[in-house]
Amino acid sequence: MAKDTLVQILIGGAGVAIVAGEIYAVPFPPPSATTWTVKSHLGKFRLIDQASGFVLCTRDTEPGTQAIVQPPGFPTAVNQWLVLRYSDSAEADPVPVEDASQLDTGFYAIKEPGTGRYLYRNRVEDLSTRPKVVALQPSDLDQGPLILRVSR
Repeated sequence: MAKDTLVQILIGGAGVAIVAGEIYAVPFPPPSATTWTVKSHLGKFRLIDQASGFVLCTRDTEPGTQAIVQPPGFPTAVNQWLVLRYSDSAEADPVPVEDASQLDTGFYAIKEPGTGRYLYRNRVEDLSTRPKVVALQPSDLDQGPLILRVSR
């Protein structure tokens, strides 16, 4: 039996964690970065909190909509994601990952499939030590890659 692919997400050096059902980039633990089980089907990915079984999702597809977790089957606007991997070359565009088995620790983007908005954190909040909201990126912002730390 194949082992699950597990990931931790880091955005701007901060671990992505669940705080009261909402997703934040947390520069200083606690909480520590959430570990997600990755399930893939037909090139789309579902990220499931290893501890609770809740799914990474958003209530809406509008820019700035905060990422949350909800139980599987709960009605949400987004509960599956596209994952794109950046190569070692800064010149190359990220390429889609088709299956969880292709994930290795590295630089990625997590994209909402319908609108093409990426998960991001607002850099304006960087002067604060408080957790930073993780949301769908407005199209005029260039977030850059995030890091997926992968284990099996």
